[in-house]
Amino acid sequence: MSNTSTPQASPAVAGPVSVLEATRDAAIADAELEFEKAKVDHDKALATLEQNVEGAQKTLTAAKAAVDSAKQALDNAAPKLDAATKDDAQAQKDVIEAQKVLDAATAKAAKKKKNLEDAQALFDGAPAALQAAKQALRDAEGAATIAASQANADRKKADINLATAYDAKEDALAQAKTDYDKAVDRPGRST
Repeated sequence: MSNTSTPQASPAVAGPVSVLEATRDAAIADAELEFEKAKVDHDKALATLEQNVEGAQKTLTAAKAAVDSAKQALDNAAPKLDAATKDDAQAQKDVIEAQKVLDAATAKAAKKKKNLEDAQALFDGAPAALQAAKQALRDAEGAATIAASQANADRKKADINLATAYDAKEDALAQAKTDYDKAVDRPGRST
């Protein structure tokens, strides 16, 4: 309270003072109403903030739990990853070995194919070779027949020549004996 006394309004100015007081009271009432509204809005905002903080805390807790779960899953997956890595390395080795076996089988198959082609070529050429062999056999048989025939003719000719030579020899011996006998029996030849 102020020590200054309120001057008494004269009857001439009583009306304007009342208007000022009414205006003041209305302004004060409006300010108090705005304050109450602001307080209500503040309380609402505070409640919303608390809810948001609580929600954020729950979200943070859930996120932390998710992180812990993910970390646990990662820890659990680490041995599986190591095993998978080892399996992958073994699989790569198996692939390399399988490729070697495949290459060897391919080379073996190529060799067998070449042998088959060579055998097929021989088989394909066999009829011609057989015909050539048959012809050669026929030629050899013909030549042998001719040779045998010629040999037989030569033998007959040799037999005739031998017989002729024998007859000539016998004739020569007989003539020689005759000549000898004549010479021995000639008169005047001393004995």
